[in-house]
Amino acid sequence: MSLLPSTEVTDLMVSVDNLVEAVEFWTKVLNMYPAEDAEGWVMLEHPTTHQRVTLFEADLGTPWCVAVRAQHLEEAVEKLAAHGATTGDIFESPGFRASLCFDPSGIPIMLYNQGEDD
Repeated sequence: MSLLPSTEVTDLMVSVDNLVEAVEFWTKVLNMYPAEDAEGWVMLEHPTTHQRVTLFEADLGTPWCVAVRAQHLEEAVEKLAAHGATTGDIFESPGFRASLCFDPSGIPIMLYNQGEDD
């Protein structure tokens, strides 16, 4: 059984310098379409594989991270820390709350919650 049963890996997040240009490239060249968006980010989805990539304009200290939705954000951050992850403060952005964490091998994980149950 998972230590974090109320979580799911949703997509890969990639930092971009120009969100408009990046979205144009990914939609026209890579055949993805906008699935969700808010100020500073756009989640793109591939029409046949349904794989998702979120492009965002923010300096998080890492150019990419694995996005993991956590129903109970504070609990998820605490459990990651208890198992050797480096965790960051929870911050708020339009439409969600999040914490940038790093697993023991240094892989960046963005735990986030869109107000589901926290």
